[in-house]
Amino acid sequence: MPDPSAPMSPSAPAEQDWLAGASPRVRAMCVDLRARLFAFNPGVSARISPRHNQRCCSFLLDCRSFVHAVPLGARLRLLLILRRGDLEDSDGIARCTAGRTSHGRSEWQIDVFDGRDLERAMPLIRQAFEATMALAVGLPKDKD
Repeated sequence: MPDPSAPMSPSAPAEQDWLAGASPRVRAMCVDLRARLFAFNPGVSARISPRHNQRCCSFLLDCRSFVHAVPLGARLRLLLILRRGDLEDSDGIARCTAGRTSHGRSEWQIDVFDGRDLERAMPLIRQAFEATMALAVGLPKDKD
């Protein structure tokens, strides 16, 4: 498993090409996001794997995506994989893109411009992670 604290530099291997052209601030946010994701649950972090393509990095838990990170200019767009109604977003920072995607589960979009935005997004990312973890072990998601 790659080291989450390893720097993402322009000379990094091909798996890092998704950050080609990204600003230093966006690169730093990607490193921070990766480190935070691998710190979610030490017992489960070994089951998290990043998957890169030319334009984004998807983070998977047991081969199920829970968040995609897409660098766009001066911001990082996060797409959370959750059904409509499953996200508890008291700050209102996520926008539902249900019906606008081809995925079986809806995506919630969050635009991150700096470290404060990423800090506010982390509880929402955790919700997507926990929902994916429940699916991975076959447990139904609790509804209150």
